[in-house]
Amino acid sequence: SVAGSALPASATDSWRIPFFGQSRAELAVLGDGSGNLDLRVTDETGAVACLETGPEDQAYCAFTPAWNGYFTITVTNRGTAANTYALMTN
Repeated sequence: SVAGSALPASATDSWRIPFFGQSRAELAVLGDGSGNLDLRVTDETGAVACLETGPEDQAYCAFTPAWNGYFTITVTNRGTAANTYALMTN
């Protein structure tokens, strides 16, 4: 699936997305090139399942959940300008 958002500088978006246990989960964030976007995935207990904090506005995370459940996807704009991005999941 694909979702998108215009994210102001220093702001954070959160998404709650279900994934199946024992199946590989993949996520990608593709920004518009105007800043640094970070991607963080946590499970319902708050444990970090995946973290991408590189300096660019494209991020990729893959993990295999141990159980079926909802995961919180957080996209943070570390840049000084707004960034429009697409969030893609399998």
